[in-house]
Amino acid sequence: MKLRFVAKASAALILLCALSATWQPAVADVLNLNADFAIAMKQFRLGRWADAYGKFSRLADRDHADAARMALLMVRYGPSLFGSGWGASQPQLDRWGRLALTPMAAVKSESGD
Repeated sequence: MKLRFVAKASAALILLCALSATWQPAVADVLNLNADFAIAMKQFRLGRWADAYGKFSRLADRDHADAARMALLMVRYGPSLFGSGWGASQPQLDRWGRLALTPMAAVKSESGD
């Protein structure tokens, strides 16, 4: 009886370790993407728009929806808002557009909203 419990517990532990090994890179990748997005947003706020666009576009190409929204905004309104235009291929624009349509996380309302 005790031996069966140890065997089952060992099997469960091995399974958990195997599952952990498969999802850890994905979790790390999401954390890296979010950190890179924060850097891109900082560049944007500082008026370093070319740097920000480069970061947003690379993140959008890696399926980061918020970055896709920002990259699309910058491509569409670059000349009028930022005094500079940026380019993207039609496949990129199509892909980013699909990403931009994914539901956004809820945003906390602030006073005055």
